[in-house]
Amino acid sequence: MAREPMPPEDHKSMGQELFAIRNCLQKASLAIATHYGKNSKEARRLFRAVDMIDEARSHLDGRLFAERRQEPAEELADIYYPGRC
Repeated sequence: MAREPMPPEDHKSMGQELFAIRNCLQKASLAIATHYGKNSKEARRLFRAVDMIDEARSHLDGRLFAERRQEPAEELADIYYPGRC
């Protein structure tokens, strides 16, 4: 059974949350890498978490554009990537 697409306002909220989480993890990973090395287990795990969030954002961005083809791309472009336009 097909599910309903996520409403645009939920995409916007999710985009803001994922953007904030990603930036927080990125800052933490750089701090850990500075003190324990970029190849430390802790830093590598945080870098991997950032990569996973980036991948999720990319997939959600793709779904948003597929679901909202009729809307101008300019209106959708900065939902998962603020400042892109």
